[in-house]
Amino acid sequence: MKRFILPVLILAPLAMAGAAIANNGDGAECRRGGPMGHHRGGPPVEMLASTLELDEAQTAELTALLDGFRGTHDERRAAHDAFRDAAVAELTADAPDFAKLEALATAEAEAAHARHLEGIGLISDFAASLTPEQRALLAEHLEAGPPPHPHFGKR
Repeated sequence: MKRFILPVLILAPLAMAGAAIANNGDGAECRRGGPMGHHRGGPPVEMLASTLELDEAQTAELTALLDGFRGTHDERRAAHDAFRDAAVAELTADAPDFAKLEALATAEAEAAHARHLEGIGLISDFAASLTPEQRALLAEHLEAGPPPHPHFGKR
């Protein structure tokens, strides 16, 4: 029995990975955001410009807002990674200190709250420059939410 189970446990994942690669290349569509990391079928500026029928000035404003938001992405990622590393270090210590973990979790929650407010502010600043018709299209776009994952069906 052991002679049968061990090879199956080793070969089954390899066969599944090989089939996935043969079927679809490197699996790029499974990564966050779809092919090449873009959401809803294209880069955010071009997709929103097309969806909302933006003129050149509005497209330039949207580009500037998103570039400013992207500029802080590396800082936000580094802060999150530092939180995770500190939490893992504390959790794997011989005697984890709950007070330290609570402080870390509180700081991470506050940082996440600040990121959400920053995103809401970005949308609010941009929406102020839109026509009423474009604001209605933006509302529809935001209410639609992200597209369903291609392998898990519709939401």
